[in-house]
Formats: sequence, C-alpha cells, structure tokens
Amino acid sequence: MKTPINPRNIALNSLPRNVDFDISIDPSDAELSQFALDTGVRSLSKFRFKGRITPIDRGDWRLSGHLGATVVQDCRATLEPVRTRIEATVLRNYVKNWTLPDDKEIETPEDENAEPLPRHLDLYDVIVETLILEIPAFPRRAEIETIELTSFDEQKNPEEDSPEKPFAALEGLKQQIAKSED
Repeated sequence: MKTPINPRNIALNSLPRNVDFDISIDPSDAELSQFALDTGVRSLSKFRFKGRITPIDRGDWRLSGHLGATVVQDCRATLEPVRTRIEATVLRNYVKNWTLPDDKEIETPEDENAEPLPRHLDLYDVIVETLILEIPAFPRRAEIETIELTSFDEQKNPEEDSPEKPFAALEGLKQQIAKSED
C-alpha cells in the first residue's frame, strides 16, 4: 500500500496498527549533498531506498528495506576519486518496551536489530547510519599495489622482534647510528 509518509518525522505510535506503509525515498540534489557531508564522502549518486514499515506485536514496528547508492571517496594512497557501489539491507525492529540490560557484561541480545521505539523516527538518520557502516573505511583504487611493511631488522634478526624484547630493533638502530657518527 502506498501511503504518503514524511520520512523525516514518523510518529510510529500514531500510525494505524493494521496497515503496512511502503516507503520510497528519492532525495533531492541538496539532500544527496547533505548525505555526502554527513557521511564524509565526496559525493553520492544513483541513490535509492525502498522499504516498508510494518506493525509487529503490540506497539512494536519493523522497518525493512533496501538501500542502494554509489559513493565517491578519496583514495587513501593517491587522493584520486574511488567509486563504490553500496547495496545494503536495512532492518530495524522498534520495540516499545525495550530496556538496556543493567549487567556490566552485556550479552548479544536475541534480536540484534531491536532498538527502542523512538518518539519520532527520522529515516534520513537511519540512511546515514547505514551508509556510514557500509562505506569502505580505507578506499583504494584497484590498480594501487599493496605495500608490505616490515621492520628494520626483520631480515637480520627475526628473533629480536619477540614480545619479550619489544625494543631490541631500536637498540640495534641506536648502535648503527652511534657507529656512523664515529
């Protein structure tokens, strides 16, 4: 069922309990620019979000959907643009009587998608959160070679890099510097 719904301000507790709400978000250029700013990328394009808000249990709601977007980021090695296609499933269960466990050691909850029922749901916040989790942390152009880093004395004395002697390589470097100054 297509129902007009404001994706920036959904009062879930005021929605009818016997209806699913289909959602399709097609952001304006200004909103795409704001998403890019909020997620720290150069730009976003080919964006789409299609989802559904469904009543579950008494007072609880489920948001399910699919988010697709192309992001452009700076390559960490060359600063050239890197395009990445993001395809993500969005699933949130908003629970009316959700409580944070009091224990110091928190176990994984039965429903890892459960969140407290908000007074007002802003789908744009959900989209930004999803994008941040999906965007590569260290984008790299495909043709950039992987650089392997090794310690200074790895070839000469590999046993010196043991956990028992964490500064052995530095001591060797210090001795080499002292010899070169003589």
